[in-house]
Amino acid sequence: MFEHLPWKIESALERFFRLSEPSLEIVGTDSGTLLASLLTLPKVALNENPHLVVVSDLAAAESLVCSLNFIAPKVSTFILPAFDVGVYSNLYPSRRVVAGRLRWLWRAQNARPADIFIAPIEALVQRTLPYQTLAHKAFRLGKNDALPLEFAAHMEALGYANVPIVEDIGTFSLRGGIADIFSPAHEHPVRLELFCDIVDSMRFFDSETQRSLGETSLLEIIPAHEVLFTDENRQKAALKFKAGLEGRNLDREESQALLHQLVQGQYFHGVEYLLSYFYDMPATPLEHFNSPLNLWRLDPFALT
Repeated sequence: MFEHLPWKIESALERFFRLSEPSLEIVGTDSGTLLASLLTLPKVALNENPHLVVVSDLAAAESLVCSLNFIAPKVSTFILPAFDVGVYSNLYPSRRVVAGRLRWLWRAQNARPADIFIAPIEALVQRTLPYQTLAHKAFRLGKNDALPLEFAAHMEALGYANVPIVEDIGTFSLRGGIADIFSPAHEHPVRLELFCDIVDSMRFFDSETQRSLGETSLLEIIPAHEVLFTDENRQKAALKFKAGLEGRNLDREESQALLHQLVQGQYFHGVEYLLSYFYDMPATPLEHFNSPLNLWRLDPFALT
């Protein structure tokens, strides 16, 4: 009875998406599995654009990814996380959450047809760095490319920490003719073997065992923080931070230490909470897309 159902859905969607500015509502189910099936139909016209799926929370996002991986293991999926702690919790968003957000934004700027971007509503309304800031600061390295001049200072300006051994996202290490870099754009760090300042070879490696995971032809280096210091904005941020301290019962020593770090352009845990101090017009994640999108809302009632 149901053996021809996928073909019927595909055929109906092909006819439907010939309309200009189509809008489709499916009622009676909030099944992530059904949505995963629709998103991965191979011949539907909607696959000419990337997809953005808005869900209620991170659990719904992860469940949808599980369904997508089961139905189409090779599909490219990206989840946008929200901060995992509150502003007033005295805790700071984890490095991996910040990295996950930056990876999502970078992929959004370079989205391909049929890519699937998934965003919990809380993450989608959280402001971030402007489009141009991310686009202009990011760069790529391939074999036979030269490292930027004053490479260590360049990486530190992007929020990377210079460490002896690269184990965490947003860190790098230089020793002899080896450069290890863990960019938020990648799931694993990359080891560059250098001849002078020229990239001779590139390999992914396991951050825990330090063992090679195979060669790569491209390293994408993107900022390690949503807040990036410049000579101009660090002074502006410090003035706004200082003004915000007035009349508040805060630990003076701790506040002065943070103020000093802002003035010096030193990254610290929780600097992302001061995003609006650095950018006059912080962006929404949606502003990082360059191409038209197919927008899906899974369980719209849960999004209100």
